[in-house]
Amino acid sequence: MTTYTPDRFEIGHGLDDRSTVMANWRRRSVLIHRMRKALPAAAAAIVIGLIGWVVVKTLMSTIIDVRGTSPTSIRMINARFFGQSDEGRAYMLAAKEATRDNKDVKRVSLAGPVLTLDVNGAKPTSAKADRGLFHEGEKVLNLEGHVVFTSPQGYVFQTGSAVVDTQTGIVTGNNLVSGKGPFGDIQANKYGIYDKGTRIIFEGNVHGRIKGN
Repeated sequence: MTTYTPDRFEIGHGLDDRSTVMANWRRRSVLIHRMRKALPAAAAAIVIGLIGWVVVKTLMSTIIDVRGTSPTSIRMINARFFGQSDEGRAYMLAAKEATRDNKDVKRVSLAGPVLTLDVNGAKPTSAKADRGLFHEGEKVLNLEGHVVFTSPQGYVFQTGSAVVDTQTGIVTGNNLVSGKGPFGDIQANKYGIYDKGTRIIFEGNVHGRIKGN
């Protein structure tokens, strides 16, 4: 019989090492299995995200291009606007074409505007021009180019520009105006039309000719 007297003696150490190795191997296998599933999903999510970003950028660029190249947003053919003055008198504003400002939808540019004040009255006042600008918020119409007014008394006035307050029915202008009617002709540098067209004031270098009996 041989007798051993070592400094340290351990039983089962080899078994413990094998158990630890197997446990580590199982953990690595599980991790690898999970990564095999997770990596393709992550790659797919990245690709989808990139595609989505490209689509969003494209749409944003398109919107910017459209807004940048088109100063207006809404265009109407044979437009009609209806309203009432402070005294309840109805008016109608018609135009061959009306275009809303893209930055301020209350501003409407008009081509060939025709305004009729006191539509339901016996003798309404009418005005037409080459172009106009209607401020819907303020209810004010600016007329430009070959402006022609027809008053209830049968006078026809021609001028270069006019400002019409549709709420009060007052028409004013600082351009040369000339008019013809039943009682004669008149010309002045500025004018104002009041009281539903029954009172007209001319100012500045006024010249007139009254018809005799």
